[in-house]
Amino acid sequence: MEENNKWVVAAAKVAQRLHKDQKDKAGVDYFSGHLSYVASLGKTWPEKVVGYLHDANEDTPNSVDSILMMLEEESKDTLLAPERDKISKALLLLNHHTAKNREEYIKCISRDPLAKIVKINDLTHNMDVRRLPHISPKDIERFERYRKEYAILTKDFTRNIVHQVKGNYKKSLSVWQERANHTKYSKH
Repeated sequence: MEENNKWVVAAAKVAQRLHKDQKDKAGVDYFSGHLSYVASLGKTWPEKVVGYLHDANEDTPNSVDSILMMLEEESKDTLLAPERDKISKALLLLNHHTAKNREEYIKCISRDPLAKIVKINDLTHNMDVRRLPHISPKDIERFERYRKEYAILTKDFTRNIVHQVKGNYKKSLSVWQERANHTKYSKH
């Protein structure tokens, strides 16, 4: 077992305990229906840990510090200070009650790489209306808000991908031109 997987396992246990008896918008157990999905989209162990715990501060009476203490107790270990700080900051940012409005909330999240990727993963699940038994006008309104927030948070990723594709295209074009010129001149 990878050493850092203990944090993911511990986060899952803490999240399951903290969100006991909670349901998601589809009426499914919140831990298995939403948190596990968001955590599964994480690529790194901190993304998975925050994926499991991203709503714990917002939806339970627990502070971020107490959540991290529960995580450390469950893992029987102590997070290194830089990792603890990074996870703590992301969890604070992911609590929309700490921002004055939704725009400020998304703007703050967009500046933190860990909070940003977890929020993108969260929105990915939230925007999947196939999981809802019935779609109400309120669901459509919420979906539109999620879609806009997703676009804001993924804008940099999209810009980077376009930049990368353009860069690769220019490199490929110059290689192609170089080969074409070489072929043209080598025939003479």
